[in-house]
Amino acid sequence: MKHIIFFPAVFLITSGISFSQAQESKIDITKKVLTYFQENKTDEIVKYFDDNMKAQLPSEKLSQVWQTLNVQAGKFKEASDIETQEVQGSEVVVYTCIFEKANLDLRLSFDPNNKINGMFFVPSKKKRINENKPVLIENDLFREESINVITGDFSLPGILTLPKGHGSFPIVVLVHGSGPGDMHASIGPSNPFQDIARGLASRGIASIRYDKRTKVYGINSAKNYNTITVLQETIEDAISAAEIAKRIKNADSKKVFIIGHSLGGMLAPRIAESHPELSGIIMMAGNARPLEDLIIEQFNYLFSLDGISEEEQRELDNMQVKVANVKSLNEKDSHNLPFNMPMSYWKDLKNYDPVETIQEIHNDILILQGERDYQVTMEDFAIWKKALNNRSNATFKSYAKLNHFFFEGTGPSVPMEYQTESHIPDYVIQDIADWIKEN
Repeated sequence: MKHIIFFPAVFLITSGISFSQAQESKIDITKKVLTYFQENKTDEIVKYFDDNMKAQLPSEKLSQVWQTLNVQAGKFKEASDIETQEVQGSEVVVYTCIFEKANLDLRLSFDPNNKINGMFFVPSKKKRINENKPVLIENDLFREESINVITGDFSLPGILTLPKGHGSFPIVVLVHGSGPGDMHASIGPSNPFQDIARGLASRGIASIRYDKRTKVYGINSAKNYNTITVLQETIEDAISAAEIAKRIKNADSKKVFIIGHSLGGMLAPRIAESHPELSGIIMMAGNARPLEDLIIEQFNYLFSLDGISEEEQRELDNMQVKVANVKSLNEKDSHNLPFNMPMSYWKDLKNYDPVETIQEIHNDILILQGERDYQVTMEDFAIWKKALNNRSNATFKSYAKLNHFFFEGTGPSVPMEYQTESHIPDYVIQDIADWIKEN
């Protein structure tokens, strides 16, 4: 939501497959795009888009994107490294942008005609720790294998983490929050899903994690992006991964669990409803309240950290209009909804009541919450507890020092926390492991 609330993991949700000048290199075009953002000449950026991108990101939406970035990540300071990569058969240019509060990569993908068919701002990986380095445990306690999570025509690269030794292991599927997250749920230099997977493996529990469909396929994550819902964004692939988990050698097919974070936590009851064979669900910072209700709360929180400026008030007023449009969902307002997500997406979420759904499923439930989380708060945690008050198979744990990604800190949580390398504490992973084994 990847991550659609204030998503520290992803600051822009968009992609797609116009104009470009043949003599200009992709690197030159990328540099111009960044310059045009700074000069508020978004009309010039649109000239480099293909038809799908023009439809998804007209000039006015691009301006809103840049304004939102400057609110969430601070003012733009400078650009540094630029490089090209080959991703899924497309050439992608990655341009590292230094903001006051975060380093973000501007990623532009191009079609064979040099037209921009995808655009993302994502946390920079330049300073990320070596992904082969064990985080919580020694490598001799587990082994990891590359896998693919396949749903129809969509194939997502992933990792299977297996404990070493013999026996029949419980296995979990890790489900992302909002935005086009990678298999590690990377946020700045930190990799929380990797922490969880390797920490659980050291305790005899296997796991599957994978790149989110919107990261791999962008606007092509659905046949028509204007009709996309959380079914295509998240649920279908979580169910596919759960089916794969049942067939893993040495994994216990009768002990398959879902761990959902943020949006993935909110959707965990819906995933369980669609896949009743799951043994249980673990919800980490899953919101009980409607997503649009959290947006204004988060904006108010962030702006109030240092006093709301006139510019921030305008941004807040603009977001309030968009949230009101979600509440009414009139077709005439379909061009002005939060975070560039189409009407279909918000309609789907509006028709889903996670509190009602969680009361109808019979799975074992573990709900975890960081008490310093400003994105999904203790108010949501209290709603879950009230809804499941009479359920003997529902367990609740909150942690005083933890933020939205379950990293430790002190005082009010702020976005800058995510730019420091952090790890999920061992005691959180132990709580998860103990609960899985008890169930």
